[in-house]
Amino acid sequence: ETVNKFVLSLLSLYRKPVINYYCISQCISYLLSPSPLNPKLSLNDNVIHSINNVLFNLVVLEPDYDQPHTVKNHFEVLRCFDHMTGQFPDQTVENLLHYCKNNQEKERMKAVIILTH
Repeated sequence: ETVNKFVLSLLSLYRKPVINYYCISQCISYLLSPSPLNPKLSLNDNVIHSINNVLFNLVVLEPDYDQPHTVKNHFEVLRCFDHMTGQFPDQTVENLLHYCKNNQEKERMKAVIILTH
């Protein structure tokens, strides 16, 4: 339960523009990555859904290489999705397939970027 609250707190930090998104993404990636001490993370379905949605909105179609921190964050978010598909494959892939069926081309492109990463 504390891990769920902690993850939701991390996700809420994305709403604060003064905080570097890359640092938040790194923390989330670290939490999601399997380790010998915690090979399988236990999260509620609503937390998994929140992670997928928040991270999906951080994927960029065309990284701005003049702003390196945004490019770093983009690739860290893709790393998070890599961990998500390892830890929670059903929910993550289902969510991405839902975005692939979206009417907005931008949403479909973001889903394709994640799926092909």
